[in-house]
Amino acid sequence: MRKGLMVCALMLGLGAFPLLSQAETSVSISLFHSNLSPYGTWTTVAPYGSVWVPAHVAPGWRPYTRGYWTYTDYGWTWMSYEPFGRYTYHYGRWVYEPYQGWVWIPDTVWAPAWVAWHEGDDYVGWAPLPPASRWGSSGLVYSSGAVPATSWVFVERPYFLNRHVSTRIVPVTRNVTLLSTTRDVTRFEVKKGKPLNRGVDLARVESSSGRKMVKTYTSQRQNLRTQKHAPASKAMGVERRGNVRTKRNETQVANRQQANTSTQKSQKKGAPQGKGKGKP
Repeated sequence: MRKGLMVCALMLGLGAFPLLSQAETSVSISLFHSNLSPYGTWTTVAPYGSVWVPAHVAPGWRPYTRGYWTYTDYGWTWMSYEPFGRYTYHYGRWVYEPYQGWVWIPDTVWAPAWVAWHEGDDYVGWAPLPPASRWGSSGLVYSSGAVPATSWVFVERPYFLNRHVSTRIVPVTRNVTLLSTTRDVTRFEVKKGKPLNRGVDLARVESSSGRKMVKTYTSQRQNLRTQKHAPASKAMGVERRGNVRTKRNETQVANRQQANTSTQKSQKKGAPQGKGKGKP
């Protein structure tokens, strides 16, 4: 897709899920200040004003890397393992500042993930949307050329759904090449007045990963309550469901084998002794 101004919008259609009330979807900036302070510092950076800077992140850290992707009723949703992720990956924007590193600019509009997307035959990439991107009643407005090459995160297509996708990220030095061989597929739709993150084609992801995604259901309220630590054992998606089924089947087989063994021993113990040779 050619670089330049893109308007991602769709008329609001019939939805199969209940509309959240205004009380459930409104968030105040003060909520961010109080809940993010334990994990970083607030400072002022022009021209953005008050921003939050994460503490204790590794050198070379980038947003949307410590977690995994799952597919929900609002499209591609980022599930973070970081304690601040329930706020910083679903509200606001990230931007890299030379003297501060990555800083987060607060905003009150929720989304499953505020990212731009690139897709090719062999690679999938995403990057934080730039501060200039805006969400309105008609959808997302953003300039694809405003995302720096170093902001992108690329992985080989089969590893896109990896629960520890940070271990599969391609070196950032390859980003310029990968951007030239992939295409921008950023696509947000409007669902019940909220962002629906389409992005990467779901059918292609399922085909390349060999997994059938089980759509999960999310909301802003659920996200704020459950994503504080987001351990893998509590995570949404197909992997955990598959593992649970596999474990249950293994347990059932083991129980049956144990029961059969016990039955055989009981029958052997209670069997009448045969007559010995040469005895009347």
